[in-house]
Amino acid sequence: MYRHVSIEFAVIALLLALILILNLLQASELGAFLSVFGWWDDSLLALAALFILLDAHTRLRGHFDGLQSLRGSLGALRSLSGDASAANLLSKEQALEAGSEIVELNYDLAALFEHQRELRMAPDSRLAAVLTSVDEALLVVTDQGQVSLVNYMAKALLGSDKVRIGTSVFAALDRPSLLSAMRKAERESGPVNAKIKSVDGVRLKGRVTYLQDHGGAVLSFDSGLAEHRPELEHDLTLHDRPPKFSPVTGDTLLNDLPVTVLDCETTGLEVEKDRIVSLAAVRVHGYRIFRSAVMDTLVNPEMPIPKRSIGIHGITDAMVSGASAFSEIRKNFEGLSEGTVFVGYNLPFDLAMIRREYRILNIPWEPPVFLDVLRIIAVLEPKLEGYGLEKVAAYLGVDIHGRHTALGDTLVTAEVYRRLVARLEESGISTLQEAMAFSDRAMGIIRRQEEAGW
Repeated sequence: MYRHVSIEFAVIALLLALILILNLLQASELGAFLSVFGWWDDSLLALAALFILLDAHTRLRGHFDGLQSLRGSLGALRSLSGDASAANLLSKEQALEAGSEIVELNYDLAALFEHQRELRMAPDSRLAAVLTSVDEALLVVTDQGQVSLVNYMAKALLGSDKVRIGTSVFAALDRPSLLSAMRKAERESGPVNAKIKSVDGVRLKGRVTYLQDHGGAVLSFDSGLAEHRPELEHDLTLHDRPPKFSPVTGDTLLNDLPVTVLDCETTGLEVEKDRIVSLAAVRVHGYRIFRSAVMDTLVNPEMPIPKRSIGIHGITDAMVSGASAFSEIRKNFEGLSEGTVFVGYNLPFDLAMIRREYRILNIPWEPPVFLDVLRIIAVLEPKLEGYGLEKVAAYLGVDIHGRHTALGDTLVTAEVYRRLVARLEESGISTLQEAMAFSDRAMGIIRRQEEAGW
């Protein structure tokens, strides 16, 4: 937007200079001579009208670009009840440039988001007040081993760098002994005493309680610390699970559509030659992103990774030398994505690479129904300058983080997708079948994808 504005103001400045020169000429003998031909006054009037039109165009562009960003924020607001991530509102400078009405709307939306956040955080703050009074080392983990809650004593006992929120607890605790205790607690539907080894080989006496309705477990240990600090970190949304869903049909509503957003990093772009080096996926249902249902794994491509590809994604031969082959991660991928619609950015490439991996294993595989974010945005915004993921994300108000990693691209694409769902619904497109037909209108992009063999 800002590049457009600078160009348009440069044109306006040039027109003003021309008008000034013409006014000076008008006072000269040359101006009197030109007025004989009858076009002098008309030219000045035309230039003035052009100046007014360009100025109005610039203001309207800023106004509607501001509205577009806020519309993406409204789409995110629909999912705040289940997703703690804040929508990206306009900065003060962006809002002022877009116009006074946008400033007010931006302010009201910011207040609404803050109110929603306070409503969601109120129960958590009361829970935190209770839990910080506990003098044991307290840890909550998901079924996959992600740390979702940790107090000061647990960090002091296990290492604050090893039990941060969202990280794997297996950086601190021995995997077999912890999983065995969790399975026992799940079977007995109650707390069990357990001896769990740390990764340093220290045996820790504790209690494990399985969270039957939410998945994961509560771990408590005698920290042996004299010092007690009322500190607690948590993100219990990591336990949220995608809802059960009916079989997908063309009439399935977009706001109830089970989706797997996925992305691959590869050794290159030739689908008949290159291999996958990283595969990531995250489950989305309607507007909600479920970060507990995620896959993020390096894959041994069984071939050298070219330097040009390493320069893009940063994955080296050494990093994948001990990684699992695709044959070993296939079941996890299928379990996560079963029964869902695939979504991705320039997705036919990723699907072609996955199909190649199945073909190497002599296993028939055809991708399920899919929606390509690139095709959708190209039809929604045919005049957008550039359709790279970063540009599209910025246009829709999505923060870019961790780009050119499979998981980073997947999470960014998931944020873009849920904003596009809101845009599609505003355009009267509410079902999967309608969305697929809409994306099929991106004929230029589809042709280029097919020519590339995707």
